[in-house]
Amino acid sequence: MRNASILVPLLFSLLTFTSSADSGFTASHYNLVAGEFSYAVTGAAGGRIEASTNLVDWIGVVTVASDGSFTNNDSAQFEWRYYRIHVGNEVSTNVIGYIVVPMEANKTYLLGNPFENGSLRWPDFAGLPNNAQLFIWSPADGAFLPTYTWVGVPVNRWSPSEPSLGLHDAFYLRLPSAGKVVFWGELPPSPLTLSAPKGLSLIVPVYPTGATPGGALQIPAQLGTQIYVFDETISSFKPTMTYINGWHPQGEPLKPGRGFWLRLAQGQTWSSSYP
Repeated sequence: MRNASILVPLLFSLLTFTSSADSGFTASHYNLVAGEFSYAVTGAAGGRIEASTNLVDWIGVVTVASDGSFTNNDSAQFEWRYYRIHVGNEVSTNVIGYIVVPMEANKTYLLGNPFENGSLRWPDFAGLPNNAQLFIWSPADGAFLPTYTWVGVPVNRWSPSEPSLGLHDAFYLRLPSAGKVVFWGELPPSPLTLSAPKGLSLIVPVYPTGATPGGALQIPAQLGTQIYVFDETISSFKPTMTYINGWHPQGEPLKPGRGFWLRLAQGQTWSSSYP
């Protein structure tokens, strides 16, 4: 793959959920063109759909008069937004939402899907320009797989084959012209149990509002642990973060939908929580 060295640290559908109020909450679609997020509600008449960008401050967006589908017409104003149902004194135990990643032409982005999407394991690639390139790291090989190239309308598929990515896998994406990628679905429950083996790993922070790898993401504080954050504005890495009696440097919060590299001296399992 061309320029693979800039991507690796140089050291080497429908989703149905149930709330505590016994209502169904379904994320159904994000319209790339109109910037609209749609969802369906059942069994929550008289309840209120609330939205938030930080999972702390919630505002009402619509009152549920009866079962049906709803569209949030102002979704285009936000790069990420999350929704819950508020019925009486109860709120839904699940939260659904979306993350939009605007992408500039000919710049490489390190992305990852933080949602748990029953059937949708990919971002919405339907609007990508021809010749977009996808780069997937193979931990077993310690190298990138052959480059995948997007073939657009009317084919709308990756060539030479459909790539295989698991839930929460990170990947690099490069577009020949400006565009965007959308992730949408249900947030996994907090706290989360995460793990990484000894050595170098690609991590998708399942943290929906932005956090520093050495801060709210609660990466294991092992002596010598290193974190590499990819700077999408220059398609290269920011200064390496190293743990030596604290993280140096602390780094800036990662935007939702992005990934980072982690190097551990020993494999670890840890817990990460969000509001």
